[in-house]
Amino acid sequence: MDKTLYIIDRAMYIVDTWKRHLNDVDMTYIQHLIFALSLSRKLSIGAIRGLIHGLFPGLYVTSVSDLVAELNQMLKEAHIRSEGIRSRL
Repeated sequence: MDKTLYIIDRAMYIVDTWKRHLNDVDMTYIQHLIFALSLSRKLSIGAIRGLIHGLFPGLYVTSVSDLVAELNQMLKEAHIRSEGIRSRL
């Protein structure tokens, strides 16, 4: 296959996968971006707190487990929202 055609084929595959994922989670691109950035921010802060806790065990004693519970709840709510919207279609 010609290299240009290969690149176009790969690009189309990526776009198709992207659209399919957004459809699966029932979010627009902007909604998905904001949600993903929110998760990334929380995970970054959690990583720093986890590092600090590793160095100083008396600090941020429950922050990582609290973060895991919070992220789990956020993901459950997002899943329930997308399932609820789909069931009404």
